[in-house]
Amino acid sequence: MSVVRMAPVTTERTQGLLEMAYAQERAGSLADAIRIYLVIAAEAQRDGDSATLTEVFRRMAIAHHIRGEPARARDLGEQSLRVAREAGDEVLSAEALCTLAGFDLEAGRLDDAFKRYGRALALSGGAPQLSARIQQNLGIIATERGDSAGAQAHYHQAIESFVEAGDVCGRAMAHHNLGIVHSDRGEWDEAERNFMLSLKLADSAGDPRLTGLCRLNLAEVYLGERETGRALASAEAALSIFSELGANLNLADAYRVIGRIRKVEGQRALALASLRTALEMARVTGAGLSAAAAERELEALSEV
Repeated sequence: MSVVRMAPVTTERTQGLLEMAYAQERAGSLADAIRIYLVIAAEAQRDGDSATLTEVFRRMAIAHHIRGEPARARDLGEQSLRVAREAGDEVLSAEALCTLAGFDLEAGRLDDAFKRYGRALALSGGAPQLSARIQQNLGIIATERGDSAGAQAHYHQAIESFVEAGDVCGRAMAHHNLGIVHSDRGEWDEAERNFMLSLKLADSAGDPRLTGLCRLNLAEVYLGERETGRALASAEAALSIFSELGANLNLADAYRVIGRIRKVEGQRALALASLRTALEMARVTGAGLSAAAAERELEALSEV
């Protein structure tokens, strides 16, 4: 397949602004990143730089998604896809499709996500980093469908591609997701090994949100091992990180895990309060999978 790429006309100033925005994103300063992206978008539109414009729309979409603003996030994702298609850039079209598929996945629309990832893979041209991200997300879908063997295969393939691409953050996320597969199967030692490796990579890459995700999933491992004290400390550390970052999308999961821990500790009122907060936040942010998980926990609590 022939892969068409746009020739960017990015100026030195625009490149500098992009690097500033990426740095703000990595540090978790999403509001500051968005403000910089808006400046870049205006200049890219003025200069006719479609390559930069589609990437900026995509990055803003992700930032709004993390902040729990699904309508704005999806609109920006669609704009990114439209600009890439109009300019005939297949790889950036694939990037935009991946972003929109990610929103479908978070909302629990697994079939829609699977179709978008398939279309993105067909347009990716075999680019290692992009293919790795697609494989990783196909692994998440396999996990949600209960196909742990398929999920592991996707994650291991993603790790190989991330290593090839030199993408430390990608490797960290793949090990994080592999840890989830082992955790779901009650393989606590292997789950902890992957989460700790992911945590080390996330810290080295300066990715606080992924650090928070690792802490949260380590809490689930400790809970599985009935170490409720360690579990609560890890979950509360994750909650603090997400609160500081304004990562409302992840706060719902943090409250859900804290609710589970409180339930195991026999603190029913505290468990109920945390789970209700989790469900409310998941609904507000449009996180269908998180909302469904919180509802299951609330139903289980009502049976106690």
